[in-house]
Formats: sequence, structure tokens, C-alpha cells
Amino acid sequence: MDLFVDLLDLFGKPVENRHSSDVSFLLYPLPRVPMLIRYWGPEDGLESNLNFLFDSTATENLSIESVYLLGTGLVRMFEKIALRHGFGTGGRR
Repeated sequence: MDLFVDLLDLFGKPVENRHSSDVSFLLYPLPRVPMLIRYWGPEDGLESNLNFLFDSTATENLSIESVYLLGTGLVRMFEKIALRHGFGTGGRR
């Protein structure tokens, strides 16, 4: 989780945690398309949870297909960075 938080810190800014998630960051992948990323780590037999939330105006500035592609692209970018730094789907090496 440290690498993920470091990545989010590079691309966004932490926000006040109103949803009791472990980490919450606000990113602006495009100037008029804010995105909130919330992450809850695994705990007490529950799996981890990751939410990407777009502002309600996102579809005013992009088509819904573009919003989907933007979110997918960010997830793939984070995945490639994690794999390059030795983190697989099973966690730390």
C-alpha cells in the first residue's frame, strides 16, 4: 500500500477523510475533470476496496466513454508502475 499512496501523492493531493477510508486523494487527470480515489485496505477477513469517483460535471466536459477510458487508463498506469517496482497482484515481493 505504501507504493500506491506514494503514487497518489505524486499525482494528487490528500483530502479530509469523510468516508473512513484508509486513504483519500483528489486528482485532476484533466483540468475540468476532478476524481476522488478512496482506498480501504484488507481487514478482518474483508478484501481491500478501491473506488474511483468522478465529479458530477465530468460528463459535461467529456463523453461517458472518455470518462471510462480515463479511469481505465489511470488504473493501468498504476498497475504498470507497481509491476515495474516489483509489486505483483499478490502484494510485495
